[in-house]
Amino acid sequence: MNSRFLILFFICLTCHILRSVYEILKYRKKISPSNKIVFGFMFINMGALWTSWFMMCENDPVLLLLPAWLTFIGLAIFIAGILLFILTLIKMRTLDNYSGELIEDGLFLITRHPMYLGFIFWIIGYPVFQQAQTSLFTSIIWILNILFWRKIEEMELESKYSNYIEYKKKTLF
Repeated sequence: MNSRFLILFFICLTCHILRSVYEILKYRKKISPSNKIVFGFMFINMGALWTSWFMMCENDPVLLLLPAWLTFIGLAIFIAGILLFILTLIKMRTLDNYSGELIEDGLFLITRHPMYLGFIFWIIGYPVFQQAQTSLFTSIIWILNILFWRKIEEMELESKYSNYIEYKKKTLF
């Protein structure tokens, strides 16, 4: 196994773990997401997470031999993930924790977590586009972690918004 790939994998894994610890501490009210130092640290952490993940895909030691049409489907899934992320960011108007009313229109009419869904699309689409087999297999770890983040956020939202449980029944993911 390529040592550069392993280093990038461990950086990505460490950043995922740090983000999960942050989500747990935030949920338990041990840290405040409005703290600028905490936000700055998490912003840098997420930058390192995504940078290491993209580099990991590009340095994958085991390549898939996919037909061109399938790599373009991977690219389309990846681009769809970027669009979900950008449209969610525009709607929420923050990278920090959203503190307004419950958003139930636009993308949020269909899915409760379009940004996380966008991340999952990135995690699947980009390795397929890059034909990065090992990175695609590690996607299982990253997706499970994102689902963990989503679970914690769902618990927070249920306690924050009285109509959230009803909203959950009308939406996907």
